[in-house]
Amino acid sequence: MSFEQKYIKYKKKYQQLKELSLKGSGISFNIYFLSKDISLSPVIKLINESGFSLDDIIVMFDYDQTLTAKEGTGMTAPITIRGKEKTLAMINDLNSRNIKWYINTAAGSGSSALGSIAGQMQGRLKIPFSNFKEADCYKAKIYSFIGAEIKHTEGTTIGVCNNIISAGYNKEIATDYIISKLSSKPKLVIFVDDSASNIMNLYLYFKSRNDINYIGIIYDPLIRAETDHLAAIQSFKDNDVPIIPINEEYKI
Repeated sequence: MSFEQKYIKYKKKYQQLKELSLKGSGISFNIYFLSKDISLSPVIKLINESGFSLDDIIVMFDYDQTLTAKEGTGMTAPITIRGKEKTLAMINDLNSRNIKWYINTAAGSGSSALGSIAGQMQGRLKIPFSNFKEADCYKAKIYSFIGAEIKHTEGTTIGVCNNIISAGYNKEIATDYIISKLSSKPKLVIFVDDSASNIMNLYLYFKSRNDINYIGIIYDPLIRAETDHLAAIQSFKDNDVPIIPINEEYKI
C-alpha cells in the first residue's frame, strides 16, 4: 500500500473514535518518540513517574529492531541487544522489582518461531525471561525451545513461550489476550515498538476500551522507516496527538 492508502486507513480508524467522550474518565493516552541513539532505559523513568503501583503496570516490547538490533542489513548480520548494557540493565530492573513485562512480537503464532526467539534470548544475547509467563516453553535441548499455540477469541491463534507472545501483526489481539489472563486488570500498559503503526493500533485499542492508561513509545527505526510507520506518525500529528520526544538516557 502507498503512503496515501496507509494514511487514509489510519485516518478512518481514528475518526471512528473521534466521538468518544473521554471527559472525566481519568484515563490518559500518551505517545513518546525515543531517539535511535539511546537505549530503552527511559522506560524505567516513565514507570517511576507514572504514579501507579508496580503491580498495576504491564510493559511490552516488540522484539526485532526494538529490543534487539541487527548490525547490518544482510541475512547473516549479527543480532545484538539494542542499547546494549543499558537496555539489559532496564530488563534486569523490571525483574528485580517484579514488574510484569512481555515481548509482543510479529513473529507469528508458530511454536517454532517463538522458540527460536527464546533460544536467541537465552543463548548469545543473555536476555533473561520475565518473572511472569503465560505458558512454559518446552526446552528441547540447551538454548532450544518450543512454544505453545493457544486459541483466543474469534478463533485467533496466539503463540506463547514464557513471556514471549505473538498474534502476528495483530499486536492488539496479543495484548488483549495477556490482559484477559491476568487476575486483575492493569491500570497502565507501556508498549514500545519501532513501528508507529503498531503504536497507533494499540492506541486505538486502548482508546476504544477507555479503561486502561496507555503509554506508546515509538522507537526511532534504526534502518529505515516503512510506509505505514510514516503514515501513522502523520495521522497522530493531523489529529493533534502530541508526540513527546525522549532524547536522554535514564540512569538506572
